[in-house]
Amino acid sequence: MEANQDYSVERILEIYKNLVRNTEFVPREAVPSTNATYNALLSEVAEYNDGGKWFIKLCDESATLAELMYQHCSPETRILMAKFIWCLINIEDLGHKYPESIVTFQPLILQRKEPEAKVLGLLLDSLIAFYQTWDPIPANAMSHSVLEFINGVLLEQDPNILDMELSTAAKSWPYFLRRKTGISAAFAFGIFPKELNIELPVYIQAIEDTVQFIDIFNDVLSFHKEYQSGERNNYINSRARVNEKTIVETLQESAEDALAAYSRAKQILMGTEAYLPWKSCLDGYISFHFLAQKRYRLNELGFQTDGSFQDREGSN
Repeated sequence: MEANQDYSVERILEIYKNLVRNTEFVPREAVPSTNATYNALLSEVAEYNDGGKWFIKLCDESATLAELMYQHCSPETRILMAKFIWCLINIEDLGHKYPESIVTFQPLILQRKEPEAKVLGLLLDSLIAFYQTWDPIPANAMSHSVLEFINGVLLEQDPNILDMELSTAAKSWPYFLRRKTGISAAFAFGIFPKELNIELPVYIQAIEDTVQFIDIFNDVLSFHKEYQSGERNNYINSRARVNEKTIVETLQESAEDALAAYSRAKQILMGTEAYLPWKSCLDGYISFHFLAQKRYRLNELGFQTDGSFQDREGSN
């Protein structure tokens, strides 16, 4: 059963503008293309450069996201996160070229053997480095989210999963899969490296809501470009099908869920030393969606790189 595709640009815009406005985010300026994180990443992954445009694009997106989200961290932490993000996007976008290596990744590392694909070896290096930069529990959570991500990728690549009929009783299925592929626990715990000297009890209660916000905010703002490209196997469509609701209704409810999660996390952290790093990270995360115009295509709807909106007549 396919969800009711009641796509309406006007309603999508209303939902997007309300979502962005209520996060009260502070927009970031574009990250210079020659920043130190980008240059360090180019050096780290130089062996993968085959001269294709994909390589520069992937390095640029990875370094930009790391710079925006972890501006409050040291240069070394931003470089580590950029390399980590580079691996994740590579697996997500290009993993179909080395599917068997993804299947064997977890068995091999449990057997203390090297992953078959070099990219997965680079990912494993990042996981090991987590324990130098974060305390054990956050590092454990970050590593665990990567293993869940690998499983999520395998699920999304399985034709039997892609073609299965969704039951209307499977209300939790869409977010079950989205939680795996989002790797958001790694990004949420990543906000608080050891260098900040912020103890776990200060922020741990806000992690789950931060994870949910990161996941669902991305799903909502990704919906336009996915719809335009014909992508229907995504969180919004799956949620609409199992709940027997329209796409616009589901997009609205998802945006409300994202804002509710954001509000809860903000309430938990407000007045603590964890609030400013958390706010800085999410401001950077939100900004990335508007700065990465080619990836999210929000400019097609009238959004500017600072998240403001301008219609065709030039009014805000």
